[in-house]
Amino acid sequence: MSQTNKTVFPIITRAYSKENYDGHGSAFFIDPKGLFITAAHTFKHPFRDRCALIEGNRYEIKEVWSEYHDFDSQHPAIYKDLFIGRIDGLETPNHAILLEISDTTTPQSDIKILGYSVGLNNATISIDELDELNDSPSPEKLKEKLLKYQPLEASFAKPHFAHINKHSTTKYLFKNGFTIELNISEPHGHSGGPIVNAKSQVIGMLIGQNAGISSSYIAEKLLIAKSIEDDISPTFPSLAVPKTWDNEWLYKIMMSVHQKLNIKGSAYQTACEHLRFVSTDDLHLLNTPRISKQDPGFGLTEINYFLREENRIVHLVMVNPDAYKEAQLTKDEIEAILMHELGHILNTPALEKPIQVKSTSTEDLKLLMESEKEVKKVNSYNSEVYADDYVKQNGYRLPLISSLNKYLNLPTAKNRDMIELRILALTNEGSELKGSVATLTKIK
Repeated sequence: MSQTNKTVFPIITRAYSKENYDGHGSAFFIDPKGLFITAAHTFKHPFRDRCALIEGNRYEIKEVWSEYHDFDSQHPAIYKDLFIGRIDGLETPNHAILLEISDTTTPQSDIKILGYSVGLNNATISIDELDELNDSPSPEKLKEKLLKYQPLEASFAKPHFAHINKHSTTKYLFKNGFTIELNISEPHGHSGGPIVNAKSQVIGMLIGQNAGISSSYIAEKLLIAKSIEDDISPTFPSLAVPKTWDNEWLYKIMMSVHQKLNIKGSAYQTACEHLRFVSTDDLHLLNTPRISKQDPGFGLTEINYFLREENRIVHLVMVNPDAYKEAQLTKDEIEAILMHELGHILNTPALEKPIQVKSTSTEDLKLLMESEKEVKKVNSYNSEVYADDYVKQNGYRLPLISSLNKYLNLPTAKNRDMIELRILALTNEGSELKGSVATLTKIK
């Protein structure tokens, strides 16, 4: 199977502000025009650039379709850790053998995992030794040279896999994958690599030491990815300011959320061309001051914001990368936050109104003030839980709960009582809260 090392290649991530790379995984081509598959957890850190290393060159990775939840946000029976991407401007290298995706995953007596480990003289090194390389004078060049193509022997164990997360004391069983047994304790760097049988057919993709996503599940998601490429929506959200190296991370997360929500006929699809995203770091670049003076926390939405740069009314979503970094949010937690902000636009509740008084007497005015105060409180709560419910409807309930808990751990956290009420509402399984799409006003 040594021939397949032109089909399997390493992918790396690095902080935008640094030249050194800080993580890597494996990926493999599945069509002659550069479409490939890997594990999404390789890209779980939102403030990381990503690229592929192929035949000594680096190539930018374009996301076509992905699904990912952090380890502790996974919920049965589907484990979400799949990334389907494309490398623009590169077709599959010459002499690469495209691996056939098997339409079934059956017990196999002879299987291998193909991928790239960090090794010295073909010997795999430990994660501690890998961390030491980060402190070397030129770690990036050294580590790239140490990436070695290395098939690993394995055996099929069970037609499912299990794990325990912090939300449960019992094992969750996942049916879109299987358990394997490896003869190596630390397959660092092989995540995302193909699991192949003796005929070089892909029966799965490695996501951890003892688990793989099944080929039948991968094949199902490939159909979705290819349909997305064949029928790309002509409308997209965009950044409110020009895209730069500093806000590239936001653009990628925005488009990742777009790919998940852009379903034909959905409220999101009808509104996405009117959505604009901006980092709090870039607010000073906007020519029109934002309306709200509220602390953005993790994020804030302004409906019907006049974007002077485009001379049009848009719905503006503000995100706060400093808070994300302080709370150490993962990519799926940030995506959940963006979905929550979109929920304020796409799932707005009907507003309660204060009572009407019959006179301007002191007593009636007092009643009116009390009513207005109570209505404001109710409307604020409803606005948040309806936005949260939009996140839940799109499968990101657990990442949202974990992000809110992380927010409560910040010393600068505000509105703690409201956050705790939101978490309580999210933990309760109930019927969907159906709101409406915010009306976009026109320039007069």
